[in-house]
Amino acid sequence: MTSYLKSVDWDRIREAVIGRFAEGHGLILIFLVSTILIGVGVTYAQTRPRSVRGLWRHILPPGTVRHPSTKTDYLFWLSKRLTMPPLVLILGVSTAAAGHVAYSLLTRVFGPAQHPAQHAGFWVMCAFTACMLIVY
Repeated sequence: MTSYLKSVDWDRIREAVIGRFAEGHGLILIFLVSTILIGVGVTYAQTRPRSVRGLWRHILPPGTVRHPSTKTDYLFWLSKRLTMPPLVLILGVSTAAAGHVAYSLLTRVFGPAQHPAQHAGFWVMCAFTACMLIVY
């Protein structure tokens, strides 16, 4: 166990945590965690059991953790985490392909631009926008 703790790059971990705080996310994280802890403390102080086991049962009630609805929520979260990245990738690729097809079609209908730096005309941009909206 101690050899593992010695091999951990504590400087990198510290820099990552400090970097998060420097970006402004740390303040939000402090507010979130302190709000949760204050809420747990206040509601636990209002209940009768005063033991560590009572605290854990207060934070994670067995009836809630084992409820079928909770299991459904876990499965929904897991399926969303597994299916969304490939769907976003497919959506991005299909949008780019549809944009390329629409651009090629508009170039054939209206002709290519005279100069690469020249912007497309108003009606070409309107047609392109309409095509992208229809494809989307």
